[in-house]
Amino acid sequence: MALNPRRVRLLGVMLGLLLALTCLPTAAGHADESDDLLVELTSITPTVLSGGGELVISGRVTNQSSQTLTQLEAHLWRDATPITTLAALDAALADPQASGEAMQSPDATAQLGTGGELAPGATAEFTVRTDLSPGTAEQSWLSQPGAAYQVGVQVFSGPREIGGSSSLIAYPGDTRVDVGTIVLLNARPSLLPLESNADQLPVFADDSLSAEVAGRLERLLTLGEQDNVLVVIDPQLYDEVTALALPHALRLSDGGQSQVNSAGSAQAQAWLDRVNALMTSGRVARGLYGSVDLAQAVASGKADLVRQSATLPDGHLMAALPLVVAPYDGWVDEQSAAALAEVSPSWLLASNLGSSQLLHDANGVPLLSVDPASTAQPAANPVQARGWLLARQLIGGTQGVPSIQLVTTTAQAEMALADESWRTRHAITDLTSAASSAGTPNWPSETVASSDALAEATSRTEGLLTAWDELIELPDETVDPSNRVVPGAWSITFGRNSQAQTEWLRLASEPAMAVLSPDAIQLRISDWVTTSSEDNLLPVTVTNNTAYQLRVRVHFESDNPLRISVADSELILVQPGESATVRVSPVAEGNGVVAMRAQVVTSGGHPVGTPVDFTITAAQSGRVAWIIIVASGVVLLGATAYRVRSMHRENQEG
Repeated sequence: MALNPRRVRLLGVMLGLLLALTCLPTAAGHADESDDLLVELTSITPTVLSGGGELVISGRVTNQSSQTLTQLEAHLWRDATPITTLAALDAALADPQASGEAMQSPDATAQLGTGGELAPGATAEFTVRTDLSPGTAEQSWLSQPGAAYQVGVQVFSGPREIGGSSSLIAYPGDTRVDVGTIVLLNARPSLLPLESNADQLPVFADDSLSAEVAGRLERLLTLGEQDNVLVVIDPQLYDEVTALALPHALRLSDGGQSQVNSAGSAQAQAWLDRVNALMTSGRVARGLYGSVDLAQAVASGKADLVRQSATLPDGHLMAALPLVVAPYDGWVDEQSAAALAEVSPSWLLASNLGSSQLLHDANGVPLLSVDPASTAQPAANPVQARGWLLARQLIGGTQGVPSIQLVTTTAQAEMALADESWRTRHAITDLTSAASSAGTPNWPSETVASSDALAEATSRTEGLLTAWDELIELPDETVDPSNRVVPGAWSITFGRNSQAQTEWLRLASEPAMAVLSPDAIQLRISDWVTTSSEDNLLPVTVTNNTAYQLRVRVHFESDNPLRISVADSELILVQPGESATVRVSPVAEGNGVVAMRAQVVTSGGHPVGTPVDFTITAAQSGRVAWIIIVASGVVLLGATAYRVRSMHRENQEG
């Protein structure tokens, strides 16, 4: 009976060990649990196997320990077990380098550092290679078409394995598969919707959006313009790029604004023009406004925010587009899916429900499986992500489950744009129409942690913005400015960095905090005396120290409203830097002194500015009322006493 070539090779290695009495590196297994060495793959060529040529793996190692590492060698490693099913692929991803061997040929080995030594914190590059031809002395055994394999490197310090890294590589051969591509266009929010100067110029927190439009978003849009690609656009991004295309200002570090800035405007307009042309293709959908993190928002008690972000005003250019929701990390659970039931999305994308079914149904919410390699957070190493994706596309295609790639980065776009003749891109609607009937989701047992800090900051900000909306007179807009602030703070683009998210809330709501500060609005009650019910009007002056036109009223509270009361004033408009006076009529039902408080409030009753305390002294006889105001600590009695005596004398003579 013929011997297995792998066993022959293993016996040869063992015999060499015995004869030479030396310690060569051990067979590949799990890397040590120590954190001594970081191993990163920077390239694997070719991208897929073809039955010949060379396999070349390059990368770098970093000594993360406090000691100099010695006798360092990198060895090309491979697992010759062909992966031909999605279940085997998932197992390989869950337990990489569970088996396999390090190769020993000179080309497959590289000494690291200086003479094999690497100081603490130092980095060294490596390249290892092997000939894939059938007649090579040391065979790789990566020889079965229509399968995927694991390849990589292992690093040894003498006989001890101290690190390694691996990736998947596909061997399509004559196999042909169908794939799908979804491009997600979104970005961290940077437009400060509450800030504007007298010319209503858009104000941005920084110039990050200009860089995104010129770089990542331009490349993603190029992919989106390819046939059969579905493009999902965050409406908030669309609104922000629309603002960027106009003359705009940047917020300075001291809180001021830059001069009018047109940098990036032309490029933003060109990008918008391409998006608008694409929207007529029928291959464009809208995402949640602000790319709200579905699962974490629901877990944090903010399901209403999700539903709010799923709906656009009728006048918005994207309002009629179908809704496709892309959750953070592709993670979907039963609660987050249920939160979308009312808004009827076309698809909820998911990568955590298993790889054997393309479609699932969650009580009427359609779930579409996407490749987990494209949704992983933090994002996988680009080399490993590419290998993972191509292997998934190959194996899934052979099993009748087409792989759908969600593209959010430039590296992912380059993968999707690469010419791989063995894969054919189809429209998502065609793939779903050809798929088997939707299955029932196997929901994960794990739950997403709530973000209590962000939820609390959001509630505070919502209170501020409610008062802002009631105060500020703004021109009609497609999307109310305050509604742009909160959804963006929950964006998946923050990567669940709650510190950055709460900082965005603070920065974006600063104008509201300023308008609601104690000194922004001042209230003054004039010193006043009346002796006649026909002249019973109290002048109250509101001074607006802000840069905005304000809509307010003056609210009065009485310690004894059964004796003396003052009704709230009507709503008044106060121009920036100016004052407005309103006259109110106190009502006295009895004699005596009553403490009062006046407070400027919004139309909804939210207090703003500092309240003013004063007293009213009333004396009533028949239809004539005598009311004395004590305002700002000054008692005005002289003129009043004279008038009271005169009235009393007139009554006696009458």
